[in-house]
Amino acid sequence: MAMLSYIVLGLFAVGALADTVVINEAVDQLLDSAKFVLVQKGQNKIALKDLTKNFNTKIFGVNVPGTFAASAGLVQDLATLHRTGDVVLTTEGAKMQLKFAMGFERLSLEYGHYDFKFMSIVSNGRIDVSTAGSSVAAAIGVLKDGTKCIASADSAQLVTLGETKITFTGPQVLNQFLSMVLNWVLENFDSTIKVVVNAKLQEALKAGLAKTDICARLPH
Repeated sequence: MAMLSYIVLGLFAVGALADTVVINEAVDQLLDSAKFVLVQKGQNKIALKDLTKNFNTKIFGVNVPGTFAASAGLVQDLATLHRTGDVVLTTEGAKMQLKFAMGFERLSLEYGHYDFKFMSIVSNGRIDVSTAGSSVAAAIGVLKDGTKCIASADSAQLVTLGETKITFTGPQVLNQFLSMVLNWVLENFDSTIKVVVNAKLQEALKAGLAKTDICARLPH
């Protein structure tokens, strides 16, 4: 009897593993379509709004103003998106949801020109930001009603950039203000750029679903 139980449990485990492989492959096919759409629509690169910051620093009790401005911004390489973990299938009534983690092989950000001015300190050049280990959380909803099946891109959220490396090409006089400027660039990413990236990713997943019959790939 114990041996029969082990055999049954083993069969369930093999079946579950087979389902996971099939679902993973279905999502990978979806991502291939989504990445193709990003490139086809020219959305592998996204133009960014200019970044402007006015600040004051106290010197001997007196507020001294300074300015920082960055323009010609781009975030790029969205089409290097790939799945980084197994897809998790959950069900609630007639609705299923496929949740999975993704990342970018590379995701880069640049501002073609920046100007920094504070008293006699002047620096200008370009800003390049490279990232490694970025993380994206995504969810695909699937609603089955008899023979009908509707799939939707429920969410795509850039959770973290991972490790970031920022390079300024301008004169080194900026070094004493570097941490302050870095914070502005990263704050701008969190407050505005993430929103743009998330919207483009969700739009690409939606377009990918239109090209991928994910319902046919799911276990019944």
